[in-house]
Amino acid sequence: MNSGALFLLQLAGSIALLLWGINMLSLAISKQFGWWLKRLAAIAGRRRLAIFGSGIALGAGFQSSTAAILLAGKMVAQRSLSTAQGLVLAPGADVGSTLAAQLFNINLSLLAPPLLLIAYLVNRLGQSENARQISHLIFGFALIVLALRLILQATTPLQQSPVTGLILSLIADEPFLLILIAALLTFICHSTLAVVLVVATLAFNNTITPITAFWLVLGINAGGGLPALAAGWGEGAVSIN
Repeated sequence: MNSGALFLLQLAGSIALLLWGINMLSLAISKQFGWWLKRLAAIAGRRRLAIFGSGIALGAGFQSSTAAILLAGKMVAQRSLSTAQGLVLAPGADVGSTLAAQLFNINLSLLAPPLLLIAYLVNRLGQSENARQISHLIFGFALIVLALRLILQATTPLQQSPVTGLILSLIADEPFLLILIAALLTFICHSTLAVVLVVATLAFNNTITPITAFWLVLGINAGGGLPALAAGWGEGAVSIN
């Protein structure tokens, strides 16, 4: 199998694992803590700062605004969050993922193996429905952090390939094209952090100029919401909003 096909296969498998983990986590949260979230949302009311802070926590916790926004869209579709609260949470997730990119020395994927083991034991030993849902919650979170690490590993060749820098340098004077490419790459990878690290590596190695990196980051921010928008088509109009 050639390297291009292997790259696409690894990326597609990692994205599938990410979406599966998000779906499992959102269902577990809705079933186990749905009533608590609705009560908390009612108490929060118009306190947008608290919801924005929750978005920061989700984005930093997952180290990906895309994963956080996908989860928020699922919860809006399940009526655990209102549409307005989801819209406030989304930019908070962007801020949180940016903080994660700045402090990326924390490798959450190391937690995945013990979390998977804990989830399995809770599921096997627990006799109640609550134990089953908690195991699904832990399992879903472990799958998300593991999938994001696999996405980062799959995109490593983009950071190291001289072709990437060459292509970007050829279109350095075309801001719209740079934004479009970054947005599409973010949508394909389903991870803003993975693409940010590609751009940061190229900029650090002086492969691209700071202004080129600026336009690419704008495209990454624009493309970060596309996976959630695409997933929302299957969840109804509320989730799309």
